[in-house]
Amino acid sequence: MKFRRKPVRLPAQPFLVIGHRGASTYAPEHTMISYDMAAQMGANYIEIDLHRTKDGKLVSIHDEVIPYAGNQTSISDLTLDELKQFSPGHQFNKTHLDFASQEYETEQIPELNDILTHFDNNANFYIELKSPKRYPGIEEELLEILRTHSLIGQHEPIPSVIIQSFDADCLKRIFDMEPSIPLIQLYSFKGSDATLSGKEIRKLKKYASGVGVNYKSLTQTFIAHVQQAGLHVHPYTVNEETALLAVMEMGVNGVFTDRPDMAVRISNEFFGLDKHTFT
Repeated sequence: MKFRRKPVRLPAQPFLVIGHRGASTYAPEHTMISYDMAAQMGANYIEIDLHRTKDGKLVSIHDEVIPYAGNQTSISDLTLDELKQFSPGHQFNKTHLDFASQEYETEQIPELNDILTHFDNNANFYIELKSPKRYPGIEEELLEILRTHSLIGQHEPIPSVIIQSFDADCLKRIFDMEPSIPLIQLYSFKGSDATLSGKEIRKLKKYASGVGVNYKSLTQTFIAHVQQAGLHVHPYTVNEETALLAVMEMGVNGVFTDRPDMAVRISNEFFGLDKHTFT
């Protein structure tokens, strides 16, 4: 008899602080300095958004298209060397005047391999596959890199890696290949309250460990409905103290935030902890 594998159940504790693109309020998003800052602030996870370059390198950057040589160019049309000419620090300094620094001007878009080598298993990673249909085979490539860095199957005290995507087919492919990795199905409920039918929840439970939703769409009913099915709720992107307290009181399991220091401090106070858990 063949038994169907079940998705990983995420631990009830701790409340997860996920550094959204690192500590992107204070440093250029998806750069080593931003990731280091998030880790130093006590984030449980560092979020990494993945795209693939023209020469087949997995790189961490949010936008699929960036300004290059005077044109808007897709990441998939640039080699890694070409992409490294883009300055995320320059962009940051123009829009984040309170935290601008000349030091940031030399920051580059990092390759996934370099990020994982840099932290040497001393951080946890929350990886989003941004446009998997644009990059056939990216799921297999990601898993191979994670295996190379011995990050698959590590779950104490929390999983070393969580993978998320808006693309359900992408997550199902990963589950079929490597069911030991927790998977988070992303949703965007713009202009309406978050809602999932019983049928949708049953489908989710076949491959996912939780859901990620825009925090302004959350309701107490939605959170209870999802959690009763054994799934976590990780809203994005919570940057204000009042909003963080509100979603914590509603019972979410963790948050994405550009301000990990704020989220760690507030969650410690909320749960009465002396020190936030980070491995």
